[in-house]
Amino acid sequence: MEIFNVGFGELFFILLIMLILLGPHEMTKAARSLGRFLRQVTRSPVWHDVVETSRQLRELPNKIIREANVEESLEEFEQVAGEIQGELQDGIQQINEETRSITAEARQLRAEASAPDSTGGEKESSPTIPGAPKGSVPAFKATSTGGEEDNCAQSSPDLK
Repeated sequence: MEIFNVGFGELFFILLIMLILLGPHEMTKAARSLGRFLRQVTRSPVWHDVVETSRQLRELPNKIIREANVEESLEEFEQVAGEIQGELQDGIQQINEETRSITAEARQLRAEASAPDSTGGEKESSPTIPGAPKGSVPAFKATSTGGEEDNCAQSSPDLK
């Protein structure tokens, strides 16, 4: 059992030192005067004020939380945060699935583009923009009003 963070062994040691220094008669007088002093302190209005203030300070955080309805707001915040996190997880999962499908399509198109034609020759490649690096996006083919097919990259003077 510890009182004021002083254990039984420490208390025994203190009493032994007091007995040696004060002697048996002086020790009882010192104990009586210490008891009177502690009684006066604990019955004084100042002590009651200190105890009441200490109690109020311990209860203050709970009182503030109750008055501000922080508990309800905190629960509501946690619920909204959970919903948002769930929506984000769904969005991330959907993006991952779309990325996988696009990657698979790109691999398939790359494999088709690099595979030789069934006649044994190379596939006819789409026209590309002149000066563009090999393997870049092919140029857009458009038909004019006359029904003729034009290569837009070749008909545009800016791109030459």
